[in-house]
Amino acid sequence: MRSVPTSRTLLTALFLLLCAALAAAQTELPCEQVEIRVRVMLTDDRPPGERLRVELLASGSYYVDQMYTDEEGNGRFGAVRPGSYALRASGIYVKTTTGPTFTLRCHQGSDLQMLRVPRTEDAEKQVEEFRAQEALISSIDMRVPEKAKKEFERGEKARIEGRLEEAKKRYESAVGIYPEYARAYNSLGVVLTTLGDADAGIRAWERAVALNDHYPDALINLAKIRFNRRDVRGAEELLKKALTADPNSLDALGLLVPTQFMNAEYDGVVDSAQRVHAVPLHLQYAIVHRIAGRALEAQNHPEQALEQYNLFLQETTDARAAAEVRAEVARLKSRLGR
Repeated sequence: MRSVPTSRTLLTALFLLLCAALAAAQTELPCEQVEIRVRVMLTDDRPPGERLRVELLASGSYYVDQMYTDEEGNGRFGAVRPGSYALRASGIYVKTTTGPTFTLRCHQGSDLQMLRVPRTEDAEKQVEEFRAQEALISSIDMRVPEKAKKEFERGEKARIEGRLEEAKKRYESAVGIYPEYARAYNSLGVVLTTLGDADAGIRAWERAVALNDHYPDALINLAKIRFNRRDVRGAEELLKKALTADPNSLDALGLLVPTQFMNAEYDGVVDSAQRVHAVPLHLQYAIVHRIAGRALEAQNHPEQALEQYNLFLQETTDARAAAEVRAEVARLKSRLGR
């Protein structure tokens, strides 16, 4: 009968040892596994209705990471080290807003941070204009005869497959059937320019814009031609008109930044670069941060210029350009006595 209490004593001892081991293991867990859940709302408690860029700032000012919310304002940062942080939200229709500092502690689990942001003054107007433009394009497309649509679709297929002469014939057939077919004129302009007939391409794009003066693709294509021909004022006018129809167009915003820089509109450069940065899939336009840095230096804002150069270095895949910007950063730091 003595074997029973001996076994119980042994089991109790093993249990206590296991508990101690688990407690010791828990205290040795790394402290960087803290998730931050983010909820961004408008100041009237409505969801933002657009994807917002949210930056994670250490000690309230130093960039750590970024992510994009969904249109409801929800997002998350994964493994974050314990410490003091703040969130900074920005977007096309909201004012850039930095929230209060908060503290993450080791093993606290998921942390929810709320941030309220105000809309820009002209945001509602821009939304209304964008919706009206979408409705206009839809109503125009509904009027296109089925035969013209089929010719246009055949032209698109040929263009994608590299059969440019075939595409040109299909687009010309489409506009022959329906002379008010703005989309077909725009695609025709692309093919004509690719084939080397830039003047004919310009005429096709001008025709597309004449039919729909807020057609983003045609406006951007014309702006590129004007920019290349050093008509930067004309290019800027076209790009701004394109952005009233499609405020998130990376092609328009990406070209607007150098256009404004050449026009010495340095405040506009920085604002447009920020708009680029707020759009998802913007990394191919990292160059805008380098241009914005130059604009800020021209305005004697070296600290802000450094921020833009650092964003460029985080996003660029151009090793040569990165080396040049690192030299610019070193020069600025030396100037600031760092």
